[in-house]
Amino acid sequence: MVKGSLCASEGIVRCPWHGACFNLTTGDIEDFPGLDPLQTFAVDVENNGDVYLSGCKEQFDRKSKTKTTLKPYGTNQETVVVVGGGGAAQVCVETLRRKNDPWQGRIVMISQENCLPYDRPKLSKNMVAKGSDLQLRNSEFFTSAGIETKLGVKVTHVDVTNQTVQCSDASQVRYDHLVLATGGRPREMTSVPGYNLNNIYQLRSPEDANTIAAVALEKHVVVVGSSFIG
Repeated sequence: MVKGSLCASEGIVRCPWHGACFNLTTGDIEDFPGLDPLQTFAVDVENNGDVYLSGCKEQFDRKSKTKTTLKPYGTNQETVVVVGGGGAAQVCVETLRRKNDPWQGRIVMISQENCLPYDRPKLSKNMVAKGSDLQLRNSEFFTSAGIETKLGVKVTHVDVTNQTVQCSDASQVRYDHLVLATGGRPREMTSVPGYNLNNIYQLRSPEDANTIAAVALEKHVVVVGSSFIG
């Protein structure tokens, strides 16, 4: 965050890379894609301009401060189904369990990805990584929070009358509350002749990144798009 954008009037600092926003006073997250709050310290400025930070050793050893612990979940059988397995889905299920009045019922996350939610922006920086290498939280987190996951499964139909979600593995999940966090996809250049030829790839998943890294060895590569990912 040393190169971050500081807005003292609003009391925030924003990451220059992905836009994550943090509160200057508390270090708390104001905007995704941050997951853990930043570490904060007591600051004293002497008359001669010297600045002193104070805190325990553990604070100085950690880049982020300990987040509010997960609240125990109860026996309420109402169910929240979250369709999607990206950053938005991750923040959604965490917030449900961590808030002051935590959700006490079931939480079911359904994702067509074969791994738990991962840091998608890193795909363009570590193209040989597997999804498990980039996970935002490990499997123990989901177990301790009582969050059920159905991975490698697509939602094929939503019955809003009977409040059920039909999945590609022929299973059906009933919901009381439904969250759609399916994310987006890169735009295809379908209007450009030859867009469907071989050796044209999109970058959205770990499998995409792994394939591109493998087939691009000692090859000439053209990247279409000049934004941050490009």
